[in-house]
Amino acid sequence: MYYILHILSLFKERFERDINSLIQDIIDEVVKKECPGSELKKSDKLEMLGKLDKRGLLLAKGAALRLARSLKVSSPTINKY
Repeated sequence: MYYILHILSLFKERFERDINSLIQDIIDEVVKKECPGSELKKSDKLEMLGKLDKRGLLLAKGAALRLARSLKVSSPTINKY
């Protein structure tokens, strides 16, 4: 529970129905901000992953899988970095 509260405190105030919606919204926001409308290079994906990890997003269960889908990479790729 502490991790969820920590994650929530790192991001601007949001009113979501559940943690899964919050995680997906954050991922969508970062992906859109980092590279709107084009493919991401490996270096861009690594940088984005680092930012999200530093902010604590990957501490939430299922966040790595959601991020992998958004970046069009496999889950083991996310876990490797």
